[in-house]
Amino acid sequence: MKLLILLIFAAIISGGSVTKKTAVVEEDNKLSLQERKDGWQLLFDGVTLNSWHTYGYRSVVRAWEVADETIHLNPKDKGSWPNESSDLLTDDDFGDFDFKYDWKISKNGNSGLIFYVKEDKAKYKNTYETGPEMQVLDNNGHPDAKIIKHRAGDLYDLITSTPETVKPAG
Repeated sequence: MKLLILLIFAAIISGGSVTKKTAVVEEDNKLSLQERKDGWQLLFDGVTLNSWHTYGYRSVVRAWEVADETIHLNPKDKGSWPNESSDLLTDDDFGDFDFKYDWKISKNGNSGLIFYVKEDKAKYKNTYETGPEMQVLDNNGHPDAKIIKHRAGDLYDLITSTPETVKPAG
């Protein structure tokens, strides 16, 4: 099964990694010797957008930035987006995997992480048409949080995450 991992809009990650085995990332954007032996692969180096691209393109639109060892979308640069779906995807495909990442959201923010994305822009205009989304949301500030299965950590519109363990925005 093909997988592309993506970040949508204002989601911020650090230390994201993927493997077929479970491990703990000891330090953001670095893998321990044991994690490397266990097959973990670091998806983000904390400095660049190497190994990432915008949905339907070979490179990353300039609105995506790296600052303070995080990936984020600069809302001030929205005019540089080629279209509505300027989501960020990994260059590599993954099949059977475990995925772990840290995220934070701005006050009143709404975002998500979609996985198993099928990158076929001719058939699918938007990434969310192709795979499930883990919601990234300010549960205390965004109105979507009033809807069960739309809160942070939920598999959007499918499964609610209980118990809720997310921290407040910021």
